[in-house]
Amino acid sequence: MFLHTSKIFFPLDNSDFEGSEFVLLGIPLDSTSSFLPGQRFAPSSIRRACFDLEPFDIEAGNDLKKIKLHDAGDLHIVPGNMEKNMERIEETIAEFSGKKIVILGGEHSITYPIVKTITPEAVVSLDAHLDLRDAYLGEKLSHACVMRRIYELGIEEHILGVREASKEEYEFLKNSNIKNNVPKGKKIYLTIDMDVFDLENVGNYVPGGMSFGEGIKVIKEVVQKNEILGFDICEVCSRKEDRTSITAAKLLYKILGYMGKYKE
Repeated sequence: MFLHTSKIFFPLDNSDFEGSEFVLLGIPLDSTSSFLPGQRFAPSSIRRACFDLEPFDIEAGNDLKKIKLHDAGDLHIVPGNMEKNMERIEETIAEFSGKKIVILGGEHSITYPIVKTITPEAVVSLDAHLDLRDAYLGEKLSHACVMRRIYELGIEEHILGVREASKEEYEFLKNSNIKNNVPKGKKIYLTIDMDVFDLENVGNYVPGGMSFGEGIKVIKEVVQKNEILGFDICEVCSRKEDRTSITAAKLLYKILGYMGKYKE
């Protein structure tokens, strides 16, 4: 595995790899950022923001400190080489077989090699954008193309929260079987682009996003109705603990709380 230990201790890291149910991995990649860069700093800023949160989830009634979670650190990224980085992500995720994976991005392109490796029955994406371009600025592995690459794998897609798209993406969507509802009874990979919320310091901000409460309501339904194989939180562009990184940290805790409560 191409890992280095995170310099930021994660407060829920309480297990070795073998004894863990969840494995957390940071993927500090922002090679195809097309507007606001800085996603490479998100794994660290989200970890730091977690120290300001209570590990007890009032709604779920769960003490998150009891979750068997191992922080594997961050993936070593090769600057400017998307093909090599996709290979490294695939090889590393393959080593996590049998674990629930928790990913801190990084730009949204990281979701493709993860999904390619774990092959869920369906992917649920919360995103302000469709990410269905065939290529963006000549790059097929761009963050703007991630759901198109996953679609080509033949995996069912549900994209929620969209409020902006190119004409190419809109036409592709109309002729596809992509859904905008919450599935039921599936083995799911959940991916969350933080621009689905109304937050600054995300890769591609679009006005009119979900509130945190609205997003959590959708995510809770996804977890209740399906088996979650893993999830990622992407497109945070925060170097420090600000509103966006703290929201991402709270989202991380909420999903872990729901996954603990609504086990299949």
